[in-house]
Amino acid sequence: MSEYKSNLQLTQQLIKLAVCPHCQSAFQAVGKSLVCTANHSFDIAKQGYVNLLPKPASSQYSKSLFAARRSIITESGLYRPLHQLTAALIMQHAATSMDSLCLLDAGCGEGSHLQHIAQLCKHPDLTAVGLDIAKAGIAMAAGSYKHMAWLVGDLANLPLAAHSCDVVLNMLSPSNYSEFKRALRPNGLVIKVVPRQHYFQQLRAALFPDSTRAPYSNERTVKLFQQHFTVQSMHRLTYTHKLGDGELEKLHAMSPLAWNAQSSRIAAFLEQDELELTVDVDVLVGQNKH
Repeated sequence: MSEYKSNLQLTQQLIKLAVCPHCQSAFQAVGKSLVCTANHSFDIAKQGYVNLLPKPASSQYSKSLFAARRSIITESGLYRPLHQLTAALIMQHAATSMDSLCLLDAGCGEGSHLQHIAQLCKHPDLTAVGLDIAKAGIAMAAGSYKHMAWLVGDLANLPLAAHSCDVVLNMLSPSNYSEFKRALRPNGLVIKVVPRQHYFQQLRAALFPDSTRAPYSNERTVKLFQQHFTVQSMHRLTYTHKLGDGELEKLHAMSPLAWNAQSSRIAAFLEQDELELTVDVDVLVGQNKH
């Protein structure tokens, strides 16, 4: 990104993009709050994010999980090839005479994927918006990445104006395609990253060596995406990356796979000095069907 945006600029951008989750009306800034035309009010937190959930939501994703996830994403280089490919796809789309670019990361967690991708885009007028239902993740994102807009919100009821986004990014996260299509501009893109069979296979094998479940397939996910969008391209990205022992602890801490694993399996996994971990994903690029 060319420069950091001020708090005032971010608030102005949110006023343009966000809508009230209760009545879908527009906002204006009143003091340190966003207030809609029906007088629903939402405070701007001291970290700079806005909670636009109509009612509190519970989440299994904790501060410690998000801290581990941020460390792996920002320090290990595990996702660098994925970030580079995603940024290249975004800029290829932006090259079609797009003066400004609004990028939404729907299901952004603690925001580190969006941070890296936005930096790689190097667009002179990029508005990056991260949205997640987990307040802990958004609070961490807003505290770390001050030049972006952060929202606590529900994918099933995106608190964003219709046709407000050029690109919706959805990385290893649930989707709501009807809401994505509503938020996208007519020629907007959805870039969805879905795991393939061998994603994190070493972690899965270590924690569940006796599993009799059939190998994972993303076929249904890909078919559903194809039903909703005109597929522009599909990219398989497969590589391995070495993680050291301190990083293995963070990998375990960030992965929901560990929630149901036996403690003895986790301990054995963490005794390793290093690990070659497989990243195996499909990157689906789709355009709104007209």
